[in-house]
Amino acid sequence: MDDFSYVDKNTVQRLIDRYGVMPDDINCKIVRNNLVVQATIFFIFVCSLCYLFLYFAKIVKGSPLIIIFLLLIFCAVYFIYDCIRTRKQAKLRFKGELWLLKQLLEKEDIQRFYKDSGKSISQEFLCQGNVKDWKWSFDFTSCIRQIVIDSLIEKLNLNNCRAIELGCAGGYFLKTLISYGNIAYGIDLDRNCLQRIAKNKNLYLCQADVEKIPFGSNSFDAALFLEVLEHLPSPYSVIVEVGRILKPGGILVLTTPNLNCIPASYFLNPLKLFVQFLATWSNELCLPKPLINSWRKQRFFHTAFSRNEIKNLLKNDFKVKKWTTYGMGGGLVGMLLRLSPSVRKLFKQLNDMEQKSGQGKDYAQLRKKLIHIESKCGKWLGRMNIFLQKIPLIRLMGTNHIIVLEKK
Repeated sequence: MDDFSYVDKNTVQRLIDRYGVMPDDINCKIVRNNLVVQATIFFIFVCSLCYLFLYFAKIVKGSPLIIIFLLLIFCAVYFIYDCIRTRKQAKLRFKGELWLLKQLLEKEDIQRFYKDSGKSISQEFLCQGNVKDWKWSFDFTSCIRQIVIDSLIEKLNLNNCRAIELGCAGGYFLKTLISYGNIAYGIDLDRNCLQRIAKNKNLYLCQADVEKIPFGSNSFDAALFLEVLEHLPSPYSVIVEVGRILKPGGILVLTTPNLNCIPASYFLNPLKLFVQFLATWSNELCLPKPLINSWRKQRFFHTAFSRNEIKNLLKNDFKVKKWTTYGMGGGLVGMLLRLSPSVRKLFKQLNDMEQKSGQGKDYAQLRKKLIHIESKCGKWLGRMNIFLQKIPLIRLMGTNHIIVLEKK
């Protein structure tokens, strides 16, 4: 796996030269997997295995075994082909995103946080060309994170201490910290977000960058660093800065996207599932890192971290107290909900209004329906994730790392 501990022009140019990236790589077409085909072949594979088991158990007799073996060979060949194609597509995506990142760095316009989320987070966009039409989809991650982090704060007994949230955005977790009797501090680059939450008592806010936190050394007993690290071009230096403001023995709760997560579609291919499990412990098997994310037809810098990468970032300043993931089951629930005609109709209406820039009363009502579905399913998924975090291996499959650390 390539080193992205510091993203600068030299790092990106070195990778561009290594992989022979060309401007045309931006236009590479990423073919999406056909879930119907995958599900059909997986069904044939399972049925064939079940039939073989019944045959050798002498429950069924007189069957054409040659046909069953041919079906199994066909499924195995497809699984190998699908695994190779997925990795090839990931490399093509990586090369295109490298070139986009090169353009961003040449403009010297890379942003570390959303500076103004109220204006479509326009400050972090890097390139408006070659972007597919943005479409609505379910996002259960925020709801799951709220349930999981609330439960974690309660278990950690973060009471009556001095705590800070780095990149506090809407301030949801600051309110949670205050509810346990803590003196809470929040920093963010978005002034509008800070103004919206400034009325809470026992809460102190500051507009600042996490690379230069305006507090003295050993100032805090605990810190929340939630879904911020993936936006930063120099994650290691930020981890050092966070360690500086924490007292010895202070607690850091860190969340960030998991490069080793297992999408729901991987369960339809045993080979891809097995390789992705192994990638948790082997960097050589990891897929190339994502470098760019999209939001409302825009692209911005956004990455993910493998388990080994984060270990290397943290080893000098922190020791791990707990390591698990969250976000498990969200993709599967989203796919199942999309089978509903009413949900498909809701998405179609929202997408049509987005294309026409419609932001009227009807649009607001449709968004309210979508948020209600996400909230209801997200709360259930959050409780399910808390249970799944107790199961070995399964707890490493989620879309996002959640790590509890203690300063050395």
